[in-house]
Amino acid sequence: MLRTMVAAAILLAISGTAEAEGIGLDHDMLTTYLDCAFTARPVAFHELDGGNEVELFTSRWGSWTLVERLPEARYGS
Repeated sequence: MLRTMVAAAILLAISGTAEAEGIGLDHDMLTTYLDCAFTARPVAFHELDGGNEVELFTSRWGSWTLVERLPEARYGS
């Protein structure tokens, strides 16, 4: 529970502070890849004001991946 709360705090603190070029993967494909490659599971989720969604995945070894989904990616626009 503490780990999830810390992850949520990190999401709120860093969302919108750094940007990387998007690679355009399907969310289900990315989730499957992170699970298979790193045993990473989603631990925190936050919806930003503009409609974007941020999701944090962590593995038991301490690696993490922060994913931002744009509204058009969710709705196929």
